[in-house]
Amino acid sequence: MRFCYYLLLQFIFVLTIFASEVTLKKKDAVVWSRTQIINGEVDFTASNGILYLNSEPNIFSIVSNSFSVELNLREGINEIYAEVNDSSGAVVSDTLFLTVDFKIKPEVYAYISVEGSNVVLHSEIVENPEQNILTYFWNQDEKNPVLGGIADQSSPFTSVIYNTGLIPGEYYFDLFVVDADNDTSKARTYFTYNDSTIIPFNIKTDYAAWIDSAVVYC
Repeated sequence: MRFCYYLLLQFIFVLTIFASEVTLKKKDAVVWSRTQIINGEVDFTASNGILYLNSEPNIFSIVSNSFSVELNLREGINEIYAEVNDSSGAVVSDTLFLTVDFKIKPEVYAYISVEGSNVVLHSEIVENPEQNILTYFWNQDEKNPVLGGIADQSSPFTSVIYNTGLIPGEYYFDLFVVDADNDTSKARTYFTYNDSTIIPFNIKTDYAAWIDSAVVYC
């Protein structure tokens, strides 16, 4: 009986040593970028496999027993594992947990154009990571030299109507964009009125006038 038990242990030991293995070359972590490269390797011959991200399959190719997959993680904890078939069936890696510990929000850019004597507010979505439906809200700074009327505060682009004449100064506008998860992003832009001319802010060349009088402490 002891001899049979010994043979069984030896058999299990041999199976353990020679069992096929899929390994992910990353450890559980909190990450600060939702885009992650997952590298892995197998110790048997295979041409492809599947990397699961939160149960969603991502097919990859295996070259020289190695593979690499780029993933876009969601907010919070992400479960990742790989599955590759060897000659006897599916071989599954350990599960990797990557936590995105920040709010994934859309990124928006606001700018102004002048059409004749009209001021037009524009928005541009730089990034919408989760492809959410977005809602918009424009607001003018109450400290603007003259307050105008925003034609449609909930439109991606709209015009500003001034019933009285403008006076020299800077006119600021804020754009708030809210996604389906109620996460809010903000963009700010302005124009300058001087010498009877409306000059929209150019992010590449301009800066606000208050910067000239700012005090920098080192």
